[in-house]
Amino acid sequence: MRKLYCLLGVVIVLGGGCSFMHQEASPTPTIISMVESTIIVTPSPEYLGVILPGPGEVYSIAEYNALSSSLGWEATTPGVCFGLYPFWLLEPGDFPTTQEWLARIHLVVDGKIITEYHSILMTDSLGSEGLDPETSQVLFREPAGSPFRICYASLLEVGQHTATFVAKKTSGEEVTYTWQFRITE
Repeated sequence: MRKLYCLLGVVIVLGGGCSFMHQEASPTPTIISMVESTIIVTPSPEYLGVILPGPGEVYSIAEYNALSSSLGWEATTPGVCFGLYPFWLLEPGDFPTTQEWLARIHLVVDGKIITEYHSILMTDSLGSEGLDPETSQVLFREPAGSPFRICYASLLEVGQHTATFVAKKTSGEEVTYTWQFRITE
């Protein structure tokens, strides 16, 4: 299939486009083009580590179905996974427990909201602290187990997909990051 796209690209560049004449009923050429939808890739934010399926990446359906379980993050079904560093999303006065923090985040895949994670891998950390540079007072602390490695189960089919990470800060501000990826045969 890739060779076909390359060949079509050469024909389009060298020949000025693909066109075919209708039978004598219409002397106007018809342009036929095979266009894949464009995936826009934006850099991932500092609060997200590894993202799989990654922004702009293409996987076969077999690769996607095996991806999350191959990470060693205790996922047993296909899904969307990411590393999460809550430190970047905390505000002064935040000292959430792990469960409080996890209740603030969810994933949206192709418009479907997924609020329950499928698997989570936590570190042995007690959580990093944010300090006031002048007084050294602790302003906020990450929940124990940070950073997290989280997978949300999502059985997907061939096509282009859009995923959005959503986190709600204590102030009520929603922080989001959206990326796209493609699954092929």
